[in-house]
Amino acid sequence: MFECQSCYIIKDVEVLELLPCNEAIQVYMRIAIAGKVAHKTGLFELDTTLVPKWTLNLKPIFDASTVVDFTLCRPRKYWRDERLGTARISVADMFGEEEGYTTLLSHASSLSTGTKLKISYSETTDFDEEFATEFVNTTARPTEMSGKISRMLERLEPIKQSIDALAELHPAARIAWSFLSLGIDQLQKRSDTDALVIDLYETMLSTNEQAIRDEVFRNRERLRPVYGALFKQIVECTFFISGYTNRTYLGALVGHSPKKTANKAAKFQNGFKRLTEQFNSTIVKETLVVTLRTEEKFDSLKRIVTETLSVTVGIKEKVDELILRDDVLPAHQRKPKLMCLEGTRVEVINDVMHWISECRGSMLWCTGVAGTGKSSLMGTLCQALSTEYACGRNRLGSFIRYDRLEYTDSSKLITSIAYSLALFDGRIGRAISQAVHKIGPVLPPSPRVQFDRLLREPLRSIPELLDEGPVVVIIDGLDECDTSTDVLDVLVEGFGPELPFMRLIVSCRSAERISRAFTPKLHHAGITRVLLDTSSKDVNSDIRKYIAFRFSSIYVSLVERAQEVNRSHQLRSEDDAVKELAQRANGLFIWAVAACTFLEQLPSETRLEELLGSRIPDDAIQSLTMLYRTALDLIVTEGQEKLKNADIRRCIRDLLGAIVVAEVPPGLTLEAIGTLVLKPMDPAGRIIYSKLTSVIEMSPEQKVLRLMHKSFDDFLQDRDRSGEEWYIDADEHKRSLARQSLSSLNKFLGSWKLNATKDVSAKQGRDQIPPHIRHYAVLGPAWHITSFDTHDFGSIEVLFGQHFLSWLEVIVTLGTWYLNRFLSCIYDAKDWIQGVDPASR
Repeated sequence: MFECQSCYIIKDVEVLELLPCNEAIQVYMRIAIAGKVAHKTGLFELDTTLVPKWTLNLKPIFDASTVVDFTLCRPRKYWRDERLGTARISVADMFGEEEGYTTLLSHASSLSTGTKLKISYSETTDFDEEFATEFVNTTARPTEMSGKISRMLERLEPIKQSIDALAELHPAARIAWSFLSLGIDQLQKRSDTDALVIDLYETMLSTNEQAIRDEVFRNRERLRPVYGALFKQIVECTFFISGYTNRTYLGALVGHSPKKTANKAAKFQNGFKRLTEQFNSTIVKETLVVTLRTEEKFDSLKRIVTETLSVTVGIKEKVDELILRDDVLPAHQRKPKLMCLEGTRVEVINDVMHWISECRGSMLWCTGVAGTGKSSLMGTLCQALSTEYACGRNRLGSFIRYDRLEYTDSSKLITSIAYSLALFDGRIGRAISQAVHKIGPVLPPSPRVQFDRLLREPLRSIPELLDEGPVVVIIDGLDECDTSTDVLDVLVEGFGPELPFMRLIVSCRSAERISRAFTPKLHHAGITRVLLDTSSKDVNSDIRKYIAFRFSSIYVSLVERAQEVNRSHQLRSEDDAVKELAQRANGLFIWAVAACTFLEQLPSETRLEELLGSRIPDDAIQSLTMLYRTALDLIVTEGQEKLKNADIRRCIRDLLGAIVVAEVPPGLTLEAIGTLVLKPMDPAGRIIYSKLTSVIEMSPEQKVLRLMHKSFDDFLQDRDRSGEEWYIDADEHKRSLARQSLSSLNKFLGSWKLNATKDVSAKQGRDQIPPHIRHYAVLGPAWHITSFDTHDFGSIEVLFGQHFLSWLEVIVTLGTWYLNRFLSCIYDAKDWIQGVDPASR
C-alpha cells in the first residue's frame, strides 16, 4: 500500500507595512525549508508604490513539523547581501494561522517592528491508494519523444477547461492542473527526458481525459471519490516526475537507483490503471441500475403532469410549475451509525458469523429491547463483512439502515436491495437490468412479485454464485420504518433454498406487527433468532468494559476538579465508580452510552453521585427512566441564566417537544428552534442545546437536532415514566409548532414580492428566504394541517388565498424536493379545509 500524505504548498508571500525608503533599493526573498535554501525570488524595487509580493514555485512539504525560514535581503555588489528581516515558522503554525500572517524580525532601519509577511498557502487531502508492482512500459526511441510531447500539448487545453468546470465540485482540481502544467513545462525544456517518464505522463493524461470525457458523469455522487483519487494521483505523480527530470527531488523520493525508479514508476502506472478500471466500473454500475425504473439517460429529468388545486375557501388556483424528479435511484444509501467497542459482543458476533457460514438461504432475526446494542452489532458486522476476502471481494451485498429521524420510507426496500446488489457484482447488475427490461417501465406493486422478479430470478440465473461463498444482506432498524405486512411476509422467507449462498439479516425490536410475522416461523427452518438479552453475564461484562473505556478520561477530569477544591480524598475510586455504574445499566448499552455522555458533558462529582446515589433499578426500563429523569433535573438546576428553574424547564421541554413532533426530514435546526419554538425573552436556542448535548445530537451535515436514542423518545412520551415535569404531549407540541410556522410564514409572505427571484441565480433566490422559513416553516402548515382547529381558519385562509401565489413561488425557488413534498401533502390540507364546518369558519 502506497499512502499519499497530506502535502502543504506555499504559493505566495508579500511584505506588509514597510517603512518608506529614502533611496531606491531592490530586495528579494530567500526561502529555506528544513535548513536548506529552496528558493530565491526575483528582485523587487522598493521605491514603487506596490507592496513587495512574489509568487513562489516551491516543492511540496509533507511534514507539518518542518520549519520554513523567510529572509528579506538586499543585494550588494561587493559585499554579502544584506539581511533586512527574517521570520521562522513551522508549517503547522503557518497553516494554522487564520490569515497566514507572521511578524518579520527587523535587522535594518528600513523595516518597522510592525512589518509582517502575508503567506498564501494550500493543503491537499489525505488519500490511501493501492498500486501494483509490475512495470509494463517499454523504452521509446529518442526520435519518438518530441512527437509524444507535441501530442500531449495539443490535449492540454480541453483538459484544463474540463478541470475548470469541475473545480467547484472537486477543490483538488485546480491544484491538480497547476502541477500538470508544471510537469509539461519541464517536459518541454528537457528533450532528453527518459521514455519511462514520457510514458508515465501519457498514462496520467489519458486517465485524466477518460475520467472527464463525458459531462453527464460529473455530478454523480458515487464518482466523487474516484475523481478525488484521480486528482490526488496527478499531484503525486507530477511530484515524482518533477523530481526525476530535475534529478534533485528524486533523491528524497526514491533514491538514484534505476531499479527503485522503475518500481516507483510501475506503481504509478498501475495506480492509473486501477483508477481507470474503477472509474469505468462505477460508470457501468451506475448505468446498469438506471433500468431499475426507466430506460432513459441517467441524468434525464422527467416532467410530470400539471397539478390542479381546488381549495374550497373561495380560492381556485392552478399549479403550472413543472416538477423535476429523479426516478433512477431507488434507495436512500446510509452507512452504519455505530459499532461495538473492540473486545465486546465477541460471543454474539461469533454466533452470527457462524450462522453466515453455515445457513442456507434463510433469515436471521436479531432482536431485543431498545438500547441493547442492535445497531452497533449491525455496524460491526457490516465492517467485518466489508473486508475484502481471498476471493477478491467482500461479503456484504447490501446494507439498509432505517432511522425514524432520517429515513423511514420502506416502499423502496426491495429495489434498494436490488440496487445495492447491482453495484456489488457486475454480473448481478446485468441480470437485474435484463429483468427490469422484461418488466417494463412500471414495477409491479406487489412486494412478493418485486422480490421474485428483481432478486430471486436474477440471482438464480448466475450459477457461478453457488460456488463463491455467502453474500449477506443486512436490514437494520426495520421497526423504525412503515413496513407493510406484505413486505414482512416476504422477508420472513429469506431468499429460499434455491439461493443457498444468500443470507438475510434483519435487526429490529419486537414491534407487534413484526412479531406477528416473524414469531410463528421461529420453530421452523426458515428463521433463526438472536435475542440480545439484558441479563446475561457476557452482556454485563461487556457493558463494564465499555464504561471503563469511556470513564477513564472522565475520572481524570474529576480528580483535577477535586484537587482544586481539596476534595480528592473524598472522591470514590475509579474501579468502584465503574462497577456501580455498570450495575445500574441493567444490561442496556444505551444506558452506559447515555450515562458516560452525561458525565463527559460536564465532569463533576455532583453528577456522578446523583447517578450512583439512587438504588439499583429492578429492570432495564426502570434504569433508563431513572437515568433520564436524573439527567434532566440536574441540567435544570445547573443553569446560570437569570431565568427561574421553571422557565429553564419549560424551554427545555419546548425544545424537546418540537424535536419529537417535527416532520423528518427536514427536522429542526437551531435557527428554526429559536424562531418557531422559543419565546422572544428565552435564552438563545444554542444555549438550551448546549445543556442537552448528552441527550440530543446535531446531524453533521444538515445541522438538524434529533434525540439521542429511541428510548429517550419513549421516555418523554410516557406520562407515567417522565412525570408531569417532562412529559411531552405530542398533540400539544405539534399544534404549537404548526401555529408558529403558520404565523411566521404569513408574516414573511406578506413582504414577499412576486417574481422577486426572476433575474437572480437559484442560490441568490434561496438566500432571500430566512433560515427558519427555508428550513421548516415554508411547509410546516401543510405538514401539520390536522393540528389546527377552527380558531386557526382565518390565518389558513390568508395563506391559501391572499398569499398562495407567493407561497408557491417561494416553494419553487427552494427547489424540487420542497415542491414534491408540497404536492404530497396538499391534498391532506384540501381534505381538512373541506371538512371544516362552514358555520364555524
